[in-house]
Amino acid sequence: MSNEKKQDESLAGLRELIIEVVSIFDRLSIPYAICGSIASSAWGAFRTTNDADIIAGIAREHYETIAKRFPPPRFNLTDFVIKEQIETGNQLNIIDSETGMKVDIFIVPKDEWGENQLKNRKLINFIDKKLVYFCAAEDVIISKLVYYKIGGSEKHIKDISGIIDVSGKSLDKKYLVYWAKEKQVSEILEKIAKELKFDLLE
Repeated sequence: MSNEKKQDESLAGLRELIIEVVSIFDRLSIPYAICGSIASSAWGAFRTTNDADIIAGIAREHYETIAKRFPPPRFNLTDFVIKEQIETGNQLNIIDSETGMKVDIFIVPKDEWGENQLKNRKLINFIDKKLVYFCAAEDVIISKLVYYKIGGSEKHIKDISGIIDVSGKSLDKKYLVYWAKEKQVSEILEKIAKELKFDLLE
């Protein structure tokens, strides 16, 4: 099997897992939005990935129900595992043992930034006419600026550049400038904008 075919099959498996996860969130009325490289690919340049990132407003009353929806041996979850992962690391890892695909769930912070991410989320046609929520392009950029500042991975800069190249004309520049300042990543944003000749003050 060619590497390209393997990548296509892996991406298809990941997309199916994403649909499975967000469909359960919808049924449980858990607010969510796809973020990370899947979201940056939606708003910018496509990039292959082996996992997906989703922000979600999971509360304690959801633990047991989520565990029942993702039972072993296919999944790695129990209500104890969910409680431990969320309350010690503020995130949840859903791993499909049959495919090796993984979805990382990040608990939305209960602050203005977290509220904005859910308020700004957009419904996008994902696959097979299934509408799912994605983080807004501006919020994806801010998040990736923060992750770049923390870890220094160039993939975040490439993702941000791709979003600006593809979606730059529709970006809310005042929002970007405001939250870049709030998150202390203004210098990084300004450097990227300068290199791309993207006027943040326009």
